Amino acid sequence: MLKKFQGSGKLKLTKLNYNGIPIQKCSALAELGPAGLKLTNLELSDKIGTVKGKVILKPDGQFEYDLDMDLQNVAVANFMT
Repeated sequence: MLKKFQGSGKLKLTKLNYNGIPIQKCSALAELGPAGLKLTNLELSDKIGTVKGKVILKPDGQFEYDLDMDLQNVAVANFMT
């Protein structure tokens, strides 16, 4: 059913918590289509550092990512799961 949805736009989140990691700002260009959700120009930032890049979330639950991370005192394994 989700494969029938299509759209694009700018995504902006504030005060996000991901796997116990606080993220004050998150922004990306979002594109939703049959191939899944693609987030480009992704930028996450907080006192702990920044993450920039792109992520593709596929309909089958798999994902691809190309990220540049500049983080301090963060278990990267927690960030990637």
